[in-house]
Amino acid sequence: TAATRTNSTTSGTGKPNSGVCFHCGQPGHWATACLNEPKCFACHQTGHYARACTDADAKARNDAYLEQRGQKPRTAAENE
Repeated sequence: TAATRTNSTTSGTGKPNSGVCFHCGQPGHWATACLNEPKCFACHQTGHYARACTDADAKARNDAYLEQRGQKPRTAAENE
C-alpha cells in the first residue's frame, strides 16, 4: 500500500532515506519538492535536462549509457 511504501522510504519527515532527487541530483528531498534548477546528467551543468543537452559529446555518452542499461534515449520533443 502507499502507506507501507511511504514508511519504508522515509524517516517520517517526508524526505527520502537514500538516493538523490531526479530533478537536481541533490540528496535529501524528492523531485516533486525540489526548488533547484534541473541538472543535466550528461554534462553535469544546471539549467537543463540530459534530453535537451547541447553538448554533443556528453549527450552521446549519456545516450550510450542509457542504451547499455536497456533504456531508450529520450528527446526533448518526446516530452512535450
